[in-house]
Amino acid sequence: AASFNLDSVEVVDSRGNQIAAITRADLHQNPQAAKRLLSVGLAGAEVTELFPEQDQTPNLMMAATAPLKNAGGVVVGALLMSREVDVDFLADIRFRRAGAHLGVIY
Repeated sequence: AASFNLDSVEVVDSRGNQIAAITRADLHQNPQAAKRLLSVGLAGAEVTELFPEQDQTPNLMMAATAPLKNAGGVVVGALLMSREVDVDFLADIRFRRAGAHLGVIY
């Protein structure tokens, strides 16, 4: 996750059971938002969203979710990737790139 500048990556199976997760240790995840976004991915949709971190700080998370499909097109799981929207993230967008997009390409 770190090599992609992500703070959290989660993969669930078709029943919503967590298969794998990598999360930055000091991150204050918002489990309700993550669960909601994963359910959207399990329903077959892709979405990108901003939501607050759990600890009531002014920090926001940017997350993208997408369904994971087998060769026949059946949804077999979902992927959620997120990154904290902080000063470093904003500086990266503003000073090092012509544009930025957070999404899932598969």
